[in-house]
Amino acid sequence: MMSYFKSSETMGVDPEDDLLEGVLDVLFAGHETLASTTTNSVMFLGQRKDVVQKLRDEIRHTLWTDQNAMAAGDGCDCSTERLTFQKINELKYLNSVVNEVLRLCPPAGAGFRKVLKSFELGGFLIPKDWIVMYSIRETHYTSPLFENPADFNPDRWTDIDAASSDGNKQARFHFLPFSYGARGCIGKTYAQMVLKIFIIELVQQCEWQLCNDKPEMRFFPVPVSTDHLPIVVMTRTETVT
Repeated sequence: MMSYFKSSETMGVDPEDDLLEGVLDVLFAGHETLASTTTNSVMFLGQRKDVVQKLRDEIRHTLWTDQNAMAAGDGCDCSTERLTFQKINELKYLNSVVNEVLRLCPPAGAGFRKVLKSFELGGFLIPKDWIVMYSIRETHYTSPLFENPADFNPDRWTDIDAASSDGNKQARFHFLPFSYGARGCIGKTYAQMVLKIFIIELVQQCEWQLCNDKPEMRFFPVPVSTDHLPIVVMTRTETVT
């Protein structure tokens, strides 16, 4: 985001006005989408207590600097002094959980692109200069990259991330909750970081129980459960081991 605004200084654009518009876009366009994604993370994690435990284990071993307290399981809190951008990015399993939430319930349902060159698809000619819409959710659910696509399985991202790091650039076209390229979501990093911090605090500080384990979902304008996901929340007071 800042790289773009820095370059705008050389394109005849007032960088201050452009920056203000960008910040407002992130704040307002990111409200309903983030509310949807954080709510859905509560739902998926509430269905998979084993995933919650793996998150707690990773957070404890990565963020807790007091090894004696960690060994003793002294409480559930992690000091905000340790919650740095660098440390959060070291939480690989947390990143897999965030990716899986975004794969199953992408906050944006579709994206648009301009056709640069005429092509044929399914027996139909798609002319140059047409504006086409693609479904993000259907892409995630029909991609051959995701086995059992309807299942919430953060572990699948271990192999996918390895494939991507080995140079499989096509993998990115199977997972695009923020789209890609110069016109991808400007708030991508902000949204991912907010979601990660939310999950870190949630699993450390709370226990929760879903009142409905399998709520019915609607996906427009953003993915939410039709019953508004009623839950029972309790503060974690037991010793962490």
